[in-house]
Amino acid sequence: INPASRIHMAYAAISLLVLGCDFAVLPFVFAWDMTLSGWLRVFSAVTPCFWTIDIMVNFCTGIYRCGDLIMDWKAVARAYCSTWFLPDLAVVLCDWMSLAIGLNNSSVKMLRLAKLGRLVRIVSMVRVARVLRIVMETFETQLSDVSRLYFQVLAYLVFILWGAHLLSCLWFFVGTQSRVSGTGASWLDGATVVVQGAPVGILDASTFYQYSVCLHWAVSQITLGATDVMPSNTLERLVFACTTVMGFLFGSMLVSFLSAGMVDVQMSSKDKVGKLRTLRQYLREIGATQQISARITKQIQQRLSVQARLEEQDVAALPLLSHALRVQLRFDTTKPHLQCHPLFRLWINFDSACMQRVCYEAVSARILRAKDELFGSGQTGVAAFVAAQGKLSYAVEPFIACQRPTEVVSGHWISEAALWAEWTHVGRLEAVEESQVLVVSAKQLPATMTHVAIRLTALEYAVQFHKRIVSARPPLADYPTDLCVPHTDYDDIVASMTQAAQQTIALQAFDTYTASQHSLWTTAVARHKLEAEILSGRSLLVVTGEGSVRRVVSLVVLRLMNSEGALFVQLGDFKGSGVVPTCQLPGIERRANETYDAPLQRLLASGLDELLEDKVDLHGSHQEISEIQSRTMGVYTKYLRTVCSATMKAGAVIDAPSVPCGSGGVVSHSCSAAASPASGFFVDFSDRAVWAVRQHVDSWGLYAWLLPNEFAFLAGGAQGEQELKQWLSLLTPPNEAPPKATDSALGFH
Repeated sequence: INPASRIHMAYAAISLLVLGCDFAVLPFVFAWDMTLSGWLRVFSAVTPCFWTIDIMVNFCTGIYRCGDLIMDWKAVARAYCSTWFLPDLAVVLCDWMSLAIGLNNSSVKMLRLAKLGRLVRIVSMVRVARVLRIVMETFETQLSDVSRLYFQVLAYLVFILWGAHLLSCLWFFVGTQSRVSGTGASWLDGATVVVQGAPVGILDASTFYQYSVCLHWAVSQITLGATDVMPSNTLERLVFACTTVMGFLFGSMLVSFLSAGMVDVQMSSKDKVGKLRTLRQYLREIGATQQISARITKQIQQRLSVQARLEEQDVAALPLLSHALRVQLRFDTTKPHLQCHPLFRLWINFDSACMQRVCYEAVSARILRAKDELFGSGQTGVAAFVAAQGKLSYAVEPFIACQRPTEVVSGHWISEAALWAEWTHVGRLEAVEESQVLVVSAKQLPATMTHVAIRLTALEYAVQFHKRIVSARPPLADYPTDLCVPHTDYDDIVASMTQAAQQTIALQAFDTYTASQHSLWTTAVARHKLEAEILSGRSLLVVTGEGSVRRVVSLVVLRLMNSEGALFVQLGDFKGSGVVPTCQLPGIERRANETYDAPLQRLLASGLDELLEDKVDLHGSHQEISEIQSRTMGVYTKYLRTVCSATMKAGAVIDAPSVPCGSGGVVSHSCSAAASPASGFFVDFSDRAVWAVRQHVDSWGLYAWLLPNEFAFLAGGAQGEQELKQWLSLLTPPNEAPPKATDSALGFH
């Protein structure tokens, strides 16, 4: 069990609660000589069981040695046996002995002797108090100076009340020991109350009244107040004198504590007042206008009223840590934010030790108050930033009226381009509220990469990222900004890397997958098949920023429309002597080391240039992402479709020869907006122009113009597929007949 985990902190809090109940109940039972019945019987049975389990938990709880966490059970057991095991064992044995005597003997005289052993439990309270102090220190960091003072006063008062409880139990116990008093009298003899004209002794009153009288006496001793209970023998006077001295000390400590806290608050307020006074004097001396002076003063007042968060350089104790522990601290605090980026998660999986050095030397934290500016337009980008906490606002400059500022929240990367290219900021980023950002230095990052695989993937990533920066311009993409460079999705970039880099990344992702629970649902044959596809370059696996594994397929698709609103669609393929219907937009899979524009050029050059050369205007591109779980591989396949939108140039038509349609009747189908055969109208495709483009030696691609609702019907289900097969079966294969006369029209009838 990690001693710093939330589970152990919760267990420590429960232990402290049980210990507090034990310390509250034990003096009361001991002083009033109560029998173990009812809830006391249950409590007496529960506490030995709990502390017995506590011994076993201590054998399983890690320890810190010179700042390092030791989780080896042998070392933990040796450390526990040499420190707290014997005291804990003695206390637990006393608990079980007390329980056994209380259950087997109605007299509690022997029980009280056994209960004395439970006083040893106060030693173990130091161990629980140490854990409590850690929790309290963590809690106090969230409070202001005034709130922290109130909290400390409350804790001090609770401690005083607990001390008063112990004194009240002691005072009653001393009053019952009249046989050793020296005078034979007791304060209990004179403690009477008149009820309906008749005096009633305190021993004849209820237990609650007896306790309240003793508590009144104890509080009076601590606060040096008046009381109507006076000692009547030597032992009582000695106790009275000791408690009076203790009360004097407690009162002095309380007054000193409150005075110190109030002075601290006053000094803090005095410092704020002094800063404001100096500010107002400065504004008067420089001749600032009343309007700007009021704005400056209000902002300073607001910032002074909020406790500033500590940064690393503000903590004087951190230099006392060893270098290794400081590196581990920096890595532990920055890792959750950095690994949201899949590339940094990949590097952490490659070599955690190397990334610890990267985080220590190249990553730092910066605190921003509301309205603080992180960078402005035109400044040279020297680092990338990660929003760790708070909220920021980014606006491109010069400001465009139709473009609103973009909200940046925790987890967003900002100005990543500065890591991979010479970058100039094109916008302004400021904090909306108090925020924390991680600063990743572009200069220090390459110098700290000592692992071969990290350097290889970083170089490939930088090359592909830079290609996207220089190619990000209309019409295929928007201009890059500090928040977004088009087509720089991690999966998209990895799909464009060299095959060696892809294989390195995919094998690391495969190791992550086999170590996860998801791989348990797949067979060994499926895992071996997936590994073989990775090694052959047919499959690409990546780990996302959330830690899940995805198989990536990157495609580039052409969405071409003519002046009549029809789409240019690939109907199918002639392969050998048969036809294979597909009905999809023309597309091509991206190869290694290609950006999104290179596959598009290959697509247009793979025979389509005969149909579309110098006839197409490109207007832009967008990415469509879909995920489908592979039943054979057991992983999700992520399809990245870069859809390039284009239109035919004005007056341009496809004037290439089309494929003739053989005799076989009219091919018709329903193409209503709802794609319902019962309510549509019929279209004759026999005169529809279909063009064949040679793809391989024995393979031809078939293309035609289809309206969007026709395309949706033919590609949307089994009925559309059947209609498409019937249509394509009437076409004459290109190598069996001379081409038909040109027909570039849609041919609706």
